Amino acid sequence: MTSRLRTSVGEAVADRGRTVVQDARDFEVSWPVANTAFTAAAEAALPKDTPPVTHLGIDETRRGKAKFRLVEAPDGGEIWEVVADRRHVRLV
Repeated sequence: MTSRLRTSVGEAVADRGRTVVQDARDFEVSWPVANTAFTAAAEAALPKDTPPVTHLGIDETRRGKAKFRLVEAPDGGEIWEVVADRRHVRLV
């Protein structure tokens, strides 16, 4: 494998938003070779020392409406039970 091909594979993933699997298939190389090329391209582009994290937050977002059903309570009455409540939680 030439260094020019390795650079092209790594840059295709790093700069053009392609996946490692797409590049491995299109350049006809194995996944580990494409992943190593991407890692080398990313390491060259990223700063050597990253600044420390000053603020870390958690963002929780609801997707759609929650769904409920009426079920029998332990005391014989009825209560609402959550069937589905889709939420996304991410670090920001």
